[in-house]
Amino acid sequence: MLTNSKGSAPEKEGRLVKDKGRKAEVDFGREEGRCAVAMSQTSTNSEFRQRVNTASSRDSGIDLREMKSRSPTPMQTIPEVKKENGHHHHHRIRTTKVKRQKNPWSKVDADTVLWCIVFVMTVFVFRLPLSVWFSIRTDWTAVNNSLILLAIFWVLGFAVRLHQRHPKSHKLVRQRFALQTVIWLVLALAAGEFCRGTWELFHLWSLYIVGVSFMFVYSIVPVIVELL
Repeated sequence: MLTNSKGSAPEKEGRLVKDKGRKAEVDFGREEGRCAVAMSQTSTNSEFRQRVNTASSRDSGIDLREMKSRSPTPMQTIPEVKKENGHHHHHRIRTTKVKRQKNPWSKVDADTVLWCIVFVMTVFVFRLPLSVWFSIRTDWTAVNNSLILLAIFWVLGFAVRLHQRHPKSHKLVRQRFALQTVIWLVLALAAGEFCRGTWELFHLWSLYIVGVSFMFVYSIVPVIVELL
Protein backbone atom coordinates (compact mmCIF):
# COMPACT_ATOMS: atom_id res chain seq x y z
CA MET A 1 0.00 0.00 0.00
CA LEU A 2 1.08 3.55 -0.80
CA THR A 3 1.48 5.95 2.15
CA ASN A 4 1.21 9.76 1.87
CA SER A 5 4.49 11.44 2.97
CA LYS A 6 2.79 14.65 3.87
CA GLY A 7 0.39 13.01 6.32
CA SER A 8 -3.30 12.29 6.31
CA ALA A 9 -6.12 14.87 6.55
CA PRO A 10 -6.76 14.42 10.31
CA GLU A 11 -3.12 15.08 11.03
CA LYS A 12 -3.22 18.27 8.98
CA GLU A 13 -6.28 19.51 10.87
CA GLY A 14 -4.58 18.80 14.20
CA ARG A 15 -1.55 20.78 13.15
CA LEU A 16 -3.70 23.73 12.10
CA VAL A 17 -5.51 23.70 15.45
CA LYS A 18 -2.20 23.60 17.32
CA ASP A 19 -0.85 26.52 15.27
CA LYS A 20 -3.95 28.61 15.98
CA GLY A 21 -3.68 27.88 19.70
CA ARG A 22 -0.06 28.91 19.72
CA LYS A 23 -0.87 32.16 17.90
CA ALA A 24 -3.68 32.93 20.38
CA GLU A 25 -1.34 32.28 23.32
CA VAL A 26 1.30 34.56 21.80
CA ASP A 27 -1.24 37.37 21.18
CA PHE A 28 -2.63 37.04 24.70
CA GLY A 29 0.86 37.23 26.11
CA ARG A 30 1.59 40.35 24.11
CA GLU A 31 -1.61 42.02 25.38
CA GLU A 32 -0.73 41.14 28.96
CA GLY A 33 2.72 42.61 28.45
CA ARG A 34 1.29 45.85 27.08
CA CYS A 35 -1.16 46.18 29.99
CA ALA A 36 1.61 45.55 32.49
CA VAL A 37 3.81 48.20 30.85
CA ALA A 38 0.97 50.75 30.86
CA MET A 39 0.15 50.05 34.52
CA SER A 40 3.77 50.36 35.48
CA GLN A 41 4.03 53.69 33.65
CA THR A 42 0.94 55.11 35.38
CA SER A 43 2.16 53.92 38.77
CA THR A 44 5.57 55.48 38.20
CA ASN A 45 3.99 58.76 37.07
CA SER A 46 1.72 58.91 40.12
CA GLU A 47 4.62 58.11 42.44
CA PHE A 48 6.74 60.78 40.76
CA ARG A 49 3.96 63.38 41.16
CA GLN A 50 3.49 62.49 44.81
CA ARG A 51 7.22 62.81 45.40
CA VAL A 52 7.34 66.17 43.63
CA ASN A 53 4.35 67.48 45.60
CA THR A 54 5.76 66.33 48.91
CA ALA A 55 9.19 67.74 48.07
CA SER A 56 7.75 71.09 47.01
CA SER A 57 5.53 71.25 50.07
CA ARG A 58 8.48 70.46 52.32
CA ASP A 59 10.63 73.09 50.64
CA SER A 60 7.94 75.78 50.86
CA GLY A 61 6.73 74.77 54.30
CA ILE A 62 3.13 74.35 53.11
CA ASP A 63 0.99 71.37 54.00
CA LEU A 64 -1.08 70.25 51.01
CA ARG A 65 -3.71 68.65 53.23
CA GLU A 66 -4.13 71.90 55.10
CA MET A 67 -4.47 73.77 51.80
CA LYS A 68 -7.15 71.36 50.62
CA SER A 69 -9.05 71.79 53.88
CA ARG A 70 -8.83 75.57 53.49
CA SER A 71 -9.95 75.60 49.87
CA PRO A 72 -13.35 77.35 49.55
CA THR A 73 -16.42 75.32 48.84
CA PRO A 74 -18.93 76.52 46.20
CA MET A 75 -21.38 77.59 48.91
CA GLN A 76 -18.82 79.72 50.77
CA THR A 77 -18.29 83.36 50.01
CA ILE A 78 -14.92 85.10 49.78
CA PRO A 79 -15.29 87.08 53.06
CA GLU A 80 -16.17 83.87 54.95
CA VAL A 81 -13.11 82.07 53.58
CA LYS A 82 -10.87 84.98 54.50
CA LYS A 83 -12.33 85.05 57.99
CA GLU A 84 -11.75 81.31 58.42
CA ASN A 85 -8.15 81.61 57.21
CA GLY A 86 -7.45 84.36 59.71
CA HIS A 87 -7.63 87.35 57.38
CA HIS A 88 -9.45 90.14 59.19
CA HIS A 89 -9.91 93.34 57.24
CA HIS A 90 -10.86 96.56 58.94
CA HIS A 91 -13.01 98.63 56.62
CA ARG A 92 -12.45 102.34 56.82
CA ILE A 93 -15.50 104.57 56.99
CA ARG A 94 -15.49 107.48 54.59
CA THR A 95 -15.59 110.77 56.40
CA THR A 96 -15.38 112.98 53.32
CA LYS A 97 -18.64 113.88 51.66
CA VAL A 98 -18.99 113.28 47.95
CA LYS A 99 -19.99 116.46 46.20
CA ARG A 100 -23.24 116.01 44.36
CA GLN A 101 -23.65 117.79 41.08
CA LYS A 102 -26.64 120.10 41.13
CA ASN A 103 -29.23 119.39 38.52
CA PRO A 104 -32.19 121.79 38.78
CA TRP A 105 -34.03 119.96 36.01
CA SER A 106 -34.47 116.96 38.31
CA LYS A 107 -36.96 119.03 40.35
CA VAL A 108 -39.03 119.93 37.30
CA ASP A 109 -42.06 117.69 36.88
CA ALA A 110 -45.37 117.87 35.00
CA ASP A 111 -47.08 119.92 37.73
CA THR A 112 -44.39 122.59 37.61
CA VAL A 113 -44.71 122.93 33.84
CA LEU A 114 -48.52 123.08 34.00
CA TRP A 115 -48.57 125.75 36.72
CA CYS A 116 -46.07 127.82 34.75
CA ILE A 117 -48.32 127.63 31.68
CA VAL A 118 -51.41 128.58 33.71
CA PHE A 119 -49.58 131.52 35.30
CA VAL A 120 -48.41 132.82 31.91
CA MET A 121 -51.95 132.54 30.51
CA THR A 122 -53.38 134.36 33.55
CA VAL A 123 -50.90 137.21 33.14
CA PHE A 124 -51.75 137.42 29.44
CA VAL A 125 -55.55 137.36 29.89
CA PHE A 126 -55.74 139.91 32.74
CA ARG A 127 -52.92 142.04 31.27
CA LEU A 128 -50.92 142.01 34.46
CA PRO A 129 -49.39 144.19 35.81
CA LEU A 130 -50.45 146.96 33.40
CA SER A 131 -54.16 146.65 34.27
CA VAL A 132 -53.34 147.19 37.95
CA TRP A 133 -50.92 150.09 37.43
CA PHE A 134 -53.15 152.17 35.17
CA SER A 135 -56.50 151.56 36.88
CA ILE A 136 -58.25 154.14 39.05
CA ARG A 137 -59.98 151.45 41.14
CA THR A 138 -56.69 150.01 42.45
CA ASP A 139 -56.01 150.42 46.19
CA TRP A 140 -52.32 151.25 46.09
CA THR A 141 -51.83 151.01 49.84
CA ALA A 142 -52.83 147.34 49.88
CA VAL A 143 -50.90 146.61 46.67
CA ASN A 144 -47.73 148.20 48.09
CA ASN A 145 -48.13 146.18 51.29
CA SER A 146 -48.46 143.06 49.14
CA LEU A 147 -45.25 143.86 47.26
CA ILE A 148 -43.35 144.52 50.52
CA LEU A 149 -44.55 141.22 52.01
CA LEU A 150 -43.57 139.41 48.82
CA ALA A 151 -40.05 140.86 49.04
CA ILE A 152 -39.84 139.74 52.70
CA PHE A 153 -40.94 136.27 51.57
CA TRP A 154 -38.03 135.94 49.15
CA VAL A 155 -35.51 137.32 51.66
CA LEU A 156 -36.61 134.82 54.32
CA GLY A 157 -36.49 132.04 51.73
CA PHE A 158 -32.85 132.79 50.94
CA ALA A 159 -32.11 132.95 54.69
CA VAL A 160 -33.56 129.46 55.17
CA ARG A 161 -31.46 128.18 52.28
CA LEU A 162 -28.28 129.58 53.81
CA HIS A 163 -29.36 128.22 57.19
CA GLN A 164 -29.49 124.67 55.80
CA ARG A 165 -25.77 124.64 54.96
CA HIS A 166 -24.74 124.61 58.62
CA PRO A 167 -24.40 121.36 60.61
CA LYS A 168 -27.62 119.91 61.89
CA SER A 169 -28.63 120.36 65.51
CA HIS A 170 -31.88 120.50 67.44
CA LYS A 171 -31.65 124.25 67.85
CA LEU A 172 -31.06 124.88 64.16
CA VAL A 173 -33.89 122.54 63.18
CA ARG A 174 -36.30 124.48 65.40
CA GLN A 175 -35.14 127.78 63.95
CA ARG A 176 -35.50 126.46 60.42
CA PHE A 177 -39.01 125.18 61.08
CA ALA A 178 -39.98 128.53 62.62
CA LEU A 179 -38.56 130.40 59.62
CA GLN A 180 -40.45 128.21 57.17
CA THR A 181 -43.70 128.79 59.06
CA VAL A 182 -43.12 132.55 59.03
CA ILE A 183 -42.33 132.45 55.30
CA TRP A 184 -45.63 130.82 54.33
CA LEU A 185 -47.56 133.16 56.65
CA VAL A 186 -45.91 136.14 54.95
CA LEU A 187 -46.87 134.74 51.54
CA ALA A 188 -50.49 134.28 52.68
CA LEU A 189 -50.60 137.87 53.97
CA ALA A 190 -49.17 139.14 50.67
CA ALA A 191 -51.88 137.26 48.78
CA GLY A 192 -54.58 138.72 51.05
CA GLU A 193 -53.30 142.26 50.57
CA PHE A 194 -53.25 141.80 46.79
CA CYS A 195 -56.86 140.60 46.85
CA ARG A 196 -57.92 143.59 48.95
CA GLY A 197 -56.09 146.03 46.69
CA THR A 198 -57.52 144.65 43.40
CA TRP A 199 -61.01 143.60 44.58
CA GLU A 200 -62.79 146.51 42.94
CA LEU A 201 -60.92 145.81 39.69
CA PHE A 202 -61.16 142.01 39.36
CA HIS A 203 -63.75 141.09 42.05
CA LEU A 204 -63.74 137.26 42.45
CA TRP A 205 -61.11 136.88 39.77
CA SER A 206 -58.60 138.35 42.22
CA LEU A 207 -58.88 135.11 44.25
CA TYR A 208 -58.16 133.13 41.09
CA ILE A 209 -55.11 135.29 40.33
CA VAL A 210 -53.83 134.88 43.88
CA GLY A 211 -54.36 131.10 43.83
CA VAL A 212 -52.54 130.64 40.53
CA SER A 213 -49.69 132.91 41.68
CA PHE A 214 -49.39 130.99 44.97
CA MET A 215 -49.19 127.60 43.22
CA PHE A 216 -46.72 128.99 40.68
CA VAL A 217 -44.40 130.19 43.44
CA TYR A 218 -44.84 126.91 45.34
CA SER A 219 -43.85 124.88 42.26
CA ILE A 220 -40.77 126.90 41.26
CA VAL A 221 -39.29 127.26 44.75
CA PRO A 222 -37.62 123.76 44.67
CA VAL A 223 -36.03 124.60 41.32
CA ILE A 224 -34.66 127.89 42.63
CA VAL A 225 -33.38 126.20 45.78
CA GLU A 226 -31.58 123.61 43.66
CA LEU A 227 -29.85 126.37 41.70
CA LEU A 228 -28.47 128.02 44.85
